[in-house]
Amino acid sequence: MYTLSMDDPSFHINDMAKQIGNGYDTKGFEPITYPEFEENIKAQKTKFLVKVLMDQRSICSGIGNWILSEALHMANIHPDSRCSHLTNFDIRLLYDTCEKIIKDCVQEGGISLNDYKHYDGTVGSYQPRIYNRLSVDGKPVNIVKGKHGRKIFTLF
Repeated sequence: MYTLSMDDPSFHINDMAKQIGNGYDTKGFEPITYPEFEENIKAQKTKFLVKVLMDQRSICSGIGNWILSEALHMANIHPDSRCSHLTNFDIRLLYDTCEKIIKDCVQEGGISLNDYKHYDGTVGSYQPRIYNRLSVDGKPVNIVKGKHGRKIFTLF
């Protein structure tokens, strides 16, 4: 699987899809609208949702591994779902959930896991609901290998 990296000499900013998010500085880039998000998901047909969300080109950019786990959990979408299996309600809920996670995280100064700190030594206070957790509401969190080849934290 190819992962887009800004360090890659073949990288060009135009290779990325529009960013998802509301409430943070998009550095002059126009964020993706819900109709664009919905159209992009439906265009992927039978592809696995996690693969196309993580590639930063097919649906939108800005969704990394921890946001993916959080969004799937909050929207109650199975990690092995294919784009064609999502209802219009699922797609809307996924879009709204991703925007909410990003907005909440930015308002709380980011997420700080393990030894990560901001350049000034401060840490973010956003607390993920499922990512990097052992249990949620007394239920054990499963760590599965997603169709994108990386870990997903899930209750499924």
